[in-house]
Amino acid sequence: MEWSKIKNIILLILLGLNAFLLVMVVSQEFQARQFRQEARTEAVTLLERNGITVDPSQLPPDASLPTLVLEEETAAGETLARTLLGDVTVQSSGARAVYTSALGTMEAFSTGRFAADFADGALPLDSETPEHHAQQLLERCGIPASYLESDAKEETTQLTYRQLLGEKPVFNAQITLSYTDGALRHMEGVLLPQGSAGENLEETVTVATLLVRFLGQRNESGRMFSQIVSLVPGYHFSGTRPFTLIPAWYVTTDTGSYVLSALDGDLL
Repeated sequence: MEWSKIKNIILLILLGLNAFLLVMVVSQEFQARQFRQEARTEAVTLLERNGITVDPSQLPPDASLPTLVLEEETAAGETLARTLLGDVTVQSSGARAVYTSALGTMEAFSTGRFAADFADGALPLDSETPEHHAQQLLERCGIPASYLESDAKEETTQLTYRQLLGEKPVFNAQITLSYTDGALRHMEGVLLPQGSAGENLEETVTVATLLVRFLGQRNESGRMFSQIVSLVPGYHFSGTRPFTLIPAWYVTTDTGSYVLSALDGDLL
């Protein structure tokens, strides 16, 4: 048999094998997707039997986020203090550092928390709204964050922002800014390290499993809610060294919100 004919036969065999493997992969993916959908349907049905409604069309896809170990930035507190207060004097006792200037005082702690009080008129609004001023200040400080809520009491407006890692929210890493008499007077929260992070890939629970475990927690704790409004994937900040971001879900119900670990569904 001529070599050209043999080559054609080999090519046909290889093409047939590739087509067979492709069909197998597509079939397995279809079966896995069908299984996940059936699991979601069963979870929603179980919730409804226990008096909890959830719109299946509003459930997000399963998320697989890695656990992140953040590289500590020893100068992060001082960098933030100089951005807010200009030239500062520093008093440090290891776990706590105090930065002072004519514009105010800032405390920074080894847990990542900080709190700053500003002198009268140090950071005026001028013609800006508190929301615009706060967003611009956070950007100047190199803190990626999204607006969360506002609370106005008498002459004070308090704005709360949630920090972001990439596009993912870090649910317990919040920063609040308080405005009184047309100026920023107080700022506090958690300062996340923005350097490199080591990734640890761990298996995370599916949305269906999360819903079932959340139901079990409700039944055990006696917490009362009758509707799950939304589920948002993101992270939970450990607050202890080594600083770790744990993949998590933010579950909003008709009576409150909860942060659940994406690793095992436990309440954080």
